[in-house]
Amino acid sequence: MKTALALAAAGGGTLFSAGAAFAGGFPAPYCARTFTNAVEPITLVRISSIDNATGAAVNGTPALEDFTALVGTLRPGSVYPIRTEGNSDGNFANVYRVYFDWNHDAVFNEDASELVEIGTITNSTGLDGKFVATNVTVPLTATSGTTRMRVVKKYSTAGNACGVPADATGTSYGQAEDYTVNIDPGAPQPPALPAMSMAFAPSNGDVSQPSTLSISLSQFNAAAPISLTADLVNTLPAGMTIAAAPAASTNCPAATLTAVAGTGTITFGAGALIPAAGCSVNVPIQVAAPGIYVNTIAPNSLQTSAGNYTSATSATYQATAAGFVTYAAGFEAPTFALGNLPQGGWGRSGGVAADTRIVNTNPAAGTQNLRLSWTTAGSGTVAAISTTQAVGTTSYSIASAKISIGNPVGTGTEFDFAPQDPAAGLIITRVRFLRPTAGQNKIQILDPVTSTYVDTGAFWTPGAYFDLKVITNRAAQTYDVCINGSAITTGAPAFARNIANIAIIGTKGTNTQNNTFDADDVVIDNSNIGTCNGLPVQRTVTPSVGTPSGAISPATPVSVDDGTTTQFTLTPDAGFHIDTVGGTCGGSLAGNVFTTAAVTADCTVVANFAADIVMRTVTPSVGTPSGSISPATPQVVVDGATTQFTLTADAGFHIDTVGGTCGGSLAGNVFTTAAVTADCTVIANFEADPVGGFVCSGPINHTMAATVDGTSINWATGAILDDDLTGYDLNIWNNSGLAMFWSNAPAGNAAVAPTTTSANYSVLQSGAVIGPASTWSRTAGAMTDFRAGVNGYLGFRYECAAGTCYGYAHFTTTSATGYPATLIDYCHDTSGAAVTIVGPVMHTVTPSVGTPSGTISPSTPQSVADGATTQFTLTPASGFQ
Repeated sequence: MKTALALAAAGGGTLFSAGAAFAGGFPAPYCARTFTNAVEPITLVRISSIDNATGAAVNGTPALEDFTALVGTLRPGSVYPIRTEGNSDGNFANVYRVYFDWNHDAVFNEDASELVEIGTITNSTGLDGKFVATNVTVPLTATSGTTRMRVVKKYSTAGNACGVPADATGTSYGQAEDYTVNIDPGAPQPPALPAMSMAFAPSNGDVSQPSTLSISLSQFNAAAPISLTADLVNTLPAGMTIAAAPAASTNCPAATLTAVAGTGTITFGAGALIPAAGCSVNVPIQVAAPGIYVNTIAPNSLQTSAGNYTSATSATYQATAAGFVTYAAGFEAPTFALGNLPQGGWGRSGGVAADTRIVNTNPAAGTQNLRLSWTTAGSGTVAAISTTQAVGTTSYSIASAKISIGNPVGTGTEFDFAPQDPAAGLIITRVRFLRPTAGQNKIQILDPVTSTYVDTGAFWTPGAYFDLKVITNRAAQTYDVCINGSAITTGAPAFARNIANIAIIGTKGTNTQNNTFDADDVVIDNSNIGTCNGLPVQRTVTPSVGTPSGAISPATPVSVDDGTTTQFTLTPDAGFHIDTVGGTCGGSLAGNVFTTAAVTADCTVVANFAADIVMRTVTPSVGTPSGSISPATPQVVVDGATTQFTLTADAGFHIDTVGGTCGGSLAGNVFTTAAVTADCTVIANFEADPVGGFVCSGPINHTMAATVDGTSINWATGAILDDDLTGYDLNIWNNSGLAMFWSNAPAGNAAVAPTTTSANYSVLQSGAVIGPASTWSRTAGAMTDFRAGVNGYLGFRYECAAGTCYGYAHFTTTSATGYPATLIDYCHDTSGAAVTIVGPVMHTVTPSVGTPSGTISPSTPQSVADGATTQFTLTPASGFQ
């Protein structure tokens, strides 16, 4: 257990303040942190003098690891870089954070007062060099002395210091590590650090308008300027270039800035100085098409006399489609003068001249606005009508205005805002603003089916200006109504498709006098963007990897403008290639870059990879003759597959062994290789039959079928079939235990047994003689001794051309049923002579432990037959592998 004294010694002699003194074992007095799914480790933490590299094995370390004996010194008011690495256990995102208990209250605050976001790493082994880094500014108010620091790494989303409340049970994947930092006001000033950031101003806008890219260069910990030791080069994203005006500029001393209009490269020359207060580079940019442009300067691009800035720097600019304004009226001089309509192209319908006029009493912008108002109640309607404009061809036709309605006396007046299509002789709709006594300031729209007004659920506020927009979808002949950038009705059926002018209508009647309808900044617009806020609809494209192994970049969801495309780069792992790209987006693959189709809804891109087809060569040959192997020429097979060869012994010879480097098994005269994972060889070896009629089968290794039909064997031909067949020499069967069956065998066939009526056939060993003097039985029944699990021989006789022939079969069986039971091989004499069992040559395999610590089992010498294999189990001691 760590004691307060030990910690004080590690931290330079300063104990925690009273509120932070330890009470109990680690991590007390701080909260524990668990990850119950899996511990995916942090593999590097580097800050100040702490440089701690640890193992990358998943579940190989504690969920919260104690490194409080490692101490780094921090000076208040100074800035220190922190770098972390870790194992994400696959193509997953891990979020890294660090906490400092600056005030020694034994609590990690979940806000910027004690929390620093480090960044996100995706698809890292923890040992591949991928890292995230940021700067930590030590507060001037930080309490002096030893201070707890906790680094937290968590899958997918940021994890907090204690695992609650966001992930209350501590579940998920990740790790936390605790360290000690010593806050020392007298510590030396740390080395200078360069830093860089960038932004677009504005960050979004019409595609036809330029923006300004500002690259901010700064430094920490140094009073004197630092200098660039290499050119800083920013290559703009495709489709973005440097604009002609205003000219690019910088306030950095001794700087050389190259930014040529129409090109996509900004170069900030070596030798430029970054003062303590920082400086900036400002470059006008323009884009060729609507879209989201991400400008990135790679890590280590900023190289200075104080070292490199090791992080990437990015900024995003969103270009919206260029709409063209058909008409805009701010009712300002000289086009409009104070007084009655008609003027400036606006006319009046109904009422008297003074009912529609230009005033200067309530402008939304500038100094003048349009007002509908009358001093006597009267009757009928009054309308101010804009000039009529040409019809556009864009997807949307839009009418908008700033509106303020006042009812200082009486019961109010009903006013309508009516976008119109004069060529069709129809309105789009009428947006009605009900008077207070009639509708409690309700906003209604005109239903083209019933020709009645229906509530939108929205209300207007007397006296205050608000933004009104009516957006017509030409193709669908529907419209949306927006108030202050938010829709109050969507997809309503319209009377017409095109907005060419606007009528603002007031209804006279009892107590309607002296109410006002003020309009300003009236616009008739044509655009391919039909949203309330004027920005393109955003769609989310979610990438993922389907069949591994490989990566897709970017690997996180991408937001794109409706109707635009986006790209992803696919990178297969070594030994793999891109197979297909699926998902719902559609698109095309060129090389390793996939470009989506125009995105009109949220969709997915799924990258699929497949293993490369690796071919291996298997070379057959004959070792000890005489015989042949077929095919006899090298065979090309897919990596991991098997292939077969047929071995044929010459007359007077039989198959002996099959060697080479492929490995595999021989069944009868057919050799099947093991899975081929490298070029290899198969060598067929034959040997002469013994003098006389004695012949051996060679390796067979056939497993007896544990079924009611069992396995039938023909000694003369070597045929072995898993069936009960008439004419075969014997049949071993039974699904519950080894048994012998003779009914379909020739009458002279039998096997060696203790008695002439016994079904418990004898298990013979090397040296036993099998011939006419042996005790023979052909009784059907359980082979009890063979069921015990043996490695021995079954003596047999069978009817042959010489009359009766004798032989022996080598079996291995397994207790307690005998199954699995394997026929290893057999030998027999076709001349009718007695045979003597010749067992295999035996060898001794001696096991031992070389480099400890661990054990091998069995640990005593093992006796095995020539050409056979044996197995050993290795068990490492705790902490070893």
